[in-house]
Formats: sequence, structure tokens, C-alpha cells
Amino acid sequence: MIGDTVHDSEVAKALDIDCILVARGDQHKDTLLKTGYKIFDSLGEVFIYFKERYNF
Repeated sequence: MIGDTVHDSEVAKALDIDCILVARGDQHKDTLLKTGYKIFDSLGEVFIYFKERYNF
């Protein structure tokens, strides 16, 4: 799951699925870091991460 709020991370945890958060929404990056999930500063960084990790 890709989200941008603490609530998104809580939903992912409740569903027992992986989550990454993008610090471009309503909540500050410092707040999102407390969730323990991987945080990106932009969707572009998310795409680069997946491209490098999964070779596509």
C-alpha cells in the first residue's frame, strides 16, 4: 500500500500488508517516521525504488 498519512499506515497494519508512505500530504515527515514504515519524499522516489529493487 502507498499512502501519505498515519491513518494509511494504521490501515495497512490492520490488513497485515506492507506500506510505504510519501511525505507530500497533510502530515509532516517527522510524524510519518514514527510509524516505522519506509518514507519517501516524492512519488518519483517511490518509482526509482521499485525500479531498482524489482528491475522494471
